[in-house]
Formats: sequence, structure tokens, C-alpha cells
Amino acid sequence: MDDVSATINVGKGGLSEPLIKHIRLALSKHDAVKLKFLRSSREKSDRRKLAEDAALKCGTVLLDVRGNTCLLMGRKKD
Repeated sequence: MDDVSATINVGKGGLSEPLIKHIRLALSKHDAVKLKFLRSSREKSDRRKLAEDAALKCGTVLLDVRGNTCLLMGRKKD
């Protein structure tokens, strides 16, 4: 997971619409995006649930969850 060039921090605002747009923009430029869930974003939900929600809202594939970090990969366009 260390070689992913796009890393986005998810803070107390959670998975807001502007953050979702930012993730989609990063995925348009990179194959994969690493999300780091800061402590303030994890207060209401567990990490796995946050990662699954992020993948669903962004229309991406959840590749891995390790600690407070998840890896999302964009879907290939046909």
C-alpha cells in the first residue's frame, strides 16, 4: 500500500460530497487511491464500514483495509 501516489485523509467531516468528488478526481488521474481515516472520522463507525461506504459512494472497488487505511481502485471503463 505504500507505493500509491494519491493519499487522501478522511477527517471529522467524514465522507462528504466534496470529499467524494475529490476521491473521484484523484481516481481519474491515478489507478488507485489510499484513504487514511483520521481518529475524528472513526468515532461513529468502524474502519471496515467506513471503507465499504467510501467504495460504494465513489463507485470503486475496495482492495484492502489495513489499520486506519484503505485502498480503493477505480473501475475500468468499457
